[in-house]
Amino acid sequence: MAAAAGRDITLAADVAKGDHLRSLVVEPSDDIDTMIMYADICMDFGRPDLSRRCLVDLLRCDPGTGPLPSPLVAPEVSFAYTRYLWRSGSKDAAIAALSQFVSDLAPHTDETNLRARCASQLGLWMTQLHGFTSRSMIDEIISHHALAVQLDANQHEAWRAWAFANYQAILSLDHMRREGDTFWDMATGRSRTSEVLAGFKRRSASEPPPSPNMRHQNSEKSIQEAISRCAVSAVRGFFTAIRLSPSQSTQDALRLLTLWFNFGHDEPVRAAIAHGRAGVSIDTWLDMIPQFIARLDSHGVVRDSIEQVLLDIGKRHPQAVVIPLNVAVKSSELHRFSVAKRILEKLQSHHGEIVAQTTSMIDELVRVAVLRHELWNVGLLDASKAFYDNKDYEGTVHILQGLHSKHGPATTLSEMAFDQMFSASLAMGKRWMDRYIVSHHMEDFAVAWRYYHDVFRRIEKMLPNLAVLELQQVSPRLYAARDIPVAVPGTYNANSPVVYISSFGPKLEVIMSKQRPRKFSLRGSDGQEYQYLLKGHEDPRLDERVMMFFGLVNTLLSSNAETAKSLLSIKRYSITPLSPSSGLIGWVPNCDTLYSLIRAHRDARKSGPSVHAEHAVYLKYAPDTRDSRDKPTDRGFDRLTVLQKLEIFRLALASTPGNDLAEILWEKSPSAEVWLQRRVNFTRSVAVMSMVGHVLGLGDRHLSNLMLDRFTGHVVHIDFGDCFEVAKQRDKFPERVPFRLTRMMINAMGVSGINGVFDSTSESVMGVLRANKDSLLAVLDAFVHDPILSWQLVIGKKTTQANAVSVRVSEDQSRNLPPRQGVTEEKEEAEDAAAAGAEKGKPQQQPPQQQQANPSMDEFSASINEKASQMIKRVECKLQGDEFAGHVGHGKQLSVKDQVQMLIQSATSHESLCQAYIGWFPFW
Repeated sequence: MAAAAGRDITLAADVAKGDHLRSLVVEPSDDIDTMIMYADICMDFGRPDLSRRCLVDLLRCDPGTGPLPSPLVAPEVSFAYTRYLWRSGSKDAAIAALSQFVSDLAPHTDETNLRARCASQLGLWMTQLHGFTSRSMIDEIISHHALAVQLDANQHEAWRAWAFANYQAILSLDHMRREGDTFWDMATGRSRTSEVLAGFKRRSASEPPPSPNMRHQNSEKSIQEAISRCAVSAVRGFFTAIRLSPSQSTQDALRLLTLWFNFGHDEPVRAAIAHGRAGVSIDTWLDMIPQFIARLDSHGVVRDSIEQVLLDIGKRHPQAVVIPLNVAVKSSELHRFSVAKRILEKLQSHHGEIVAQTTSMIDELVRVAVLRHELWNVGLLDASKAFYDNKDYEGTVHILQGLHSKHGPATTLSEMAFDQMFSASLAMGKRWMDRYIVSHHMEDFAVAWRYYHDVFRRIEKMLPNLAVLELQQVSPRLYAARDIPVAVPGTYNANSPVVYISSFGPKLEVIMSKQRPRKFSLRGSDGQEYQYLLKGHEDPRLDERVMMFFGLVNTLLSSNAETAKSLLSIKRYSITPLSPSSGLIGWVPNCDTLYSLIRAHRDARKSGPSVHAEHAVYLKYAPDTRDSRDKPTDRGFDRLTVLQKLEIFRLALASTPGNDLAEILWEKSPSAEVWLQRRVNFTRSVAVMSMVGHVLGLGDRHLSNLMLDRFTGHVVHIDFGDCFEVAKQRDKFPERVPFRLTRMMINAMGVSGINGVFDSTSESVMGVLRANKDSLLAVLDAFVHDPILSWQLVIGKKTTQANAVSVRVSEDQSRNLPPRQGVTEEKEEAEDAAAAGAEKGKPQQQPPQQQQANPSMDEFSASINEKASQMIKRVECKLQGDEFAGHVGHGKQLSVKDQVQMLIQSATSHESLCQAYIGWFPFW
């Protein structure tokens, strides 16, 4: 860091010398633009004295001893001087000077563009300094932005700023209405009533003192009217910004959708939306399809407008909307189902074959994602947990009935083989279960459970043998499909020719992890082969939204000169939901998980440490505990105190050098040059995702969720189910680090470790994220309030309240049931623990409609809104540097450098790492 500071000072000095030499040839007043740029560079490199001297020379007077010169004299320099005042800390003086300057420019019609820029800047500064603290302040801020768009109607930045000011005003006014607090600071989240009232005298001596009936004047009705006016203005502004700059429309469109969904029932807002839609391309909404689908359960005119937009998109781009609509048709929410089905029926008259073929393909892929063997295996496992762990017999019956309801007639060879083996046992189990439902005798339940347990036991033995699936046996329709008019999933682009599916590969390779996903391929009409991971038992829609967030981050990184120079970006891949519990994930080629690489590396070195070397230290020093198979477990370590865990953790670290990743990068590189580049790529990619993942609150970064590109050295992340710090709030094994930065990763960065490329890259990325806080919050705010994803935001704590209709029995009665005999036993091998991703530490979350003690919809909605607000506020704190405000020795807001150093210190803390779940491999 000292070296970087030295370079900055040297550069500033070089610029000053260059300026002096240039002045010998060209008068500064003859090249004002260059001199203003020089003044800005001086401020960037911490030389405000040089910046001020340059501007004073250009103005030919010192504004510090008097007012700014006439607008006719170097108006751009006067504007630059106000920016100097702001950046040097004289914020009130900057606002006063700029306000006077805007007024002075009014008579000069040839400077309307400059006056517009100044007015917009004035509104932004007042927002940062005062916030939307009162009705008068809101009106003043919005008036400056309104003047900017009035003076320059073709500047999309001015329209965006005006729209965003109205958007922020809505948030503040709504809080005033709900809390009855006239003055609310959106930046701090605290009331500022007393401060603002006391500040009226300071702002203007001629302004009348606050009257006692001020709160009466700001009644709920007047605030509601103000909200409606601001909503109309915000809608107009965002639509105009989108029309003027379609390539930068993502964050504008997301905020616009928020207004649309929340205020679309209001007639003026609805009229503004209808007028704005007519002025923008239908292609604007292609990236917003998931948000529209999520709001299909809206009511009245809002739902009608959403339905019309999706129908218009479908007519123009059927390949983009048919798959998402098919996912919505599979929803358990009645309104979403009925609206999606109605849109698909209307689209059939325009693109009948596309709709029919896509629907058939999705149904078959969902069938292949979870075979009957796996459906019953997982279902019986859930029933066992409900029965043994929760003593919820009614819930067990409900799960078993659901399994039978999904068991339709066999139509494939695989389903026929399953029925031939298990139909008799399942039929007997159902017969005794039906008897139990009538009699409530535990003897009937026990007999039924023996049949179900027998089925489970036999399926458990079969599953390891189902490593390769023949497509002809599991889906003859897909096997026979040729040249269907469906776009290859994840490839559709409105500006490129459509690549259609020519055929599906004949085999599917089952990945032997907990969810048993399948790797398969298909051939496109362009002759290329496309590979995918077909996953079941998991909702892929959150991952889809995270990819959208990563897309915005990549755009921001490519727009910044420093990060673009280093080619910083996040590796993305396609995610195509097929149903609420299955989806297609684009296969990332040439990548291996860090766990598989380290394991293979240690296995190949017979004389080196074994794969379980560090784990063996845990088992050696922790109290001896064993499972039902008399194998040692980690439960003894879990019962130790933090100090005891810390001591054992450090012994585990000392048992091996921890250079495995570094050696892997070296051994797999064909030359020293390639090795150096891969090491830099490795370090930069870790830094980028560390900062972005921290802002997103991404957890569960175990070694099977991190992959290494064999040719470039980039680290690729997968599985984004734990966002917004969900992993930190688990009841068991909560994560305590902001991102994964363990010793093997640090050793692989070279001799400088984290004090080189890693921390400099982290500071650059965090600087970009903080500079674009509003854009990032717009994306995140849109999907934390998404009804489809909202239940995942509530931490699932097991409720102990008994369901009124549940049938409970005593411990004596439960003794009549057959033993579990391994039905819910967890796998003990370290590899399975890593692949499972610390699943034992995760709370068993279920959608709200499946929980035992369901709250009312109003209570649930209130809980979701509160949780979503807390999450967005937490992200906002990170993007402002406020997250460590409560730590001793740290002020309200940290610089980017200090924030990164605090995060690194937290991520590498042994006290935090020693408490992690062992399957997370904190010692690697």
